Amino acid sequence: MALGGRSPGGKRLTSVLCQYVRDPVTQGRFKVYALNHVDDAMALLTGMAPGERTDDQAWSEGSISL
Repeated sequence: MALGGRSPGGKRLTSVLCQYVRDPVTQGRFKVYALNHVDDAMALLTGMAPGERTDDQAWSEGSISL
């Protein structure tokens, strides 16, 4: 199971997690991902690049953005 979140100031999430969450994370039972944007979450969940706008306002080929 993956747990995602963003911490203020870019702090490591494990330093702000409750002990009952931190223990399984440090034991390798769960993973915590620090995300800065919803595109990061979509890429993590789908394994696909989020894509970028091209000059003609289309999205890059093969991305999850439509």
